[in-house]
Amino acid sequence: MKIKKVLLTTSLLTISLITLSGCSFHLFTNKNSGPTIKRTLSSKKFNSLKVASDITDVELHASNQYKVIYHGLKRFKPSVNVKNGQLKITQTSNGVSYNIKEGNTVAIYLPAKELQNININLSDGDIDADGKVQAKNVKLHSDDGDVNFDDLRISSGKITSDDGDISVSNLLTRKGATVESDDGDIRIRKSNASGYRLTSDDGDVTFKGDTSDNDDGSSYYKNTKSSNLLSAHSDDGDVNVN
Repeated sequence: MKIKKVLLTTSLLTISLITLSGCSFHLFTNKNSGPTIKRTLSSKKFNSLKVASDITDVELHASNQYKVIYHGLKRFKPSVNVKNGQLKITQTSNGVSYNIKEGNTVAIYLPAKELQNININLSDGDIDADGKVQAKNVKLHSDDGDVNFDDLRISSGKITSDDGDISVSNLLTRKGATVESDDGDIRIRKSNASGYRLTSDDGDVTFKGDTSDNDDGSSYYKNTKSSNLLSAHSDDGDVNVN
């Protein structure tokens, strides 16, 4: 009984402190979280994409078909619907974080044509794309995850990660793009931008092989008033543009 009282008192004290501080928290568990499934969730046509997810990776595949496939824990299967041409995918963990050996993945097969918008916001997960992905505007963000694209062709867009690397092999823009990571490296292998603003608070900045490394941060600027400006910044990481 004494042990139970101590545990109860400790739990109540912890809850009281959290309540007083106004902080939110996630419950973490190692328990078996249920069966794994692999299921096609949609095959409907769409011209715009919006994803909001707590605990899944997102894969974009250039394709000649429209399809959404989920592979992961059944309890985390996302809701999927298409309305007025927009594919909307929503997934929540209900505030619980699980120790999962293999991550949950939503694979989205995109048509070859240009989409109107691609908006992806992840709390915990990577964003990966293979093949040519085209859209007028993109907004991609992960709180905790990497962002990787083979070939991204857009009018304009913003790619951000709070804790992760960002890599784009081929970035073609018409009205510029912003790429930012709080804690991670940024690498753009090929860009058609006509202006550049590349900065790092704590890391190297490399533009076409030339590296800038200063104690108070690194930077590279060229034609910063260009209408097709590539702006890339890392708080703690390297920035490399070829």
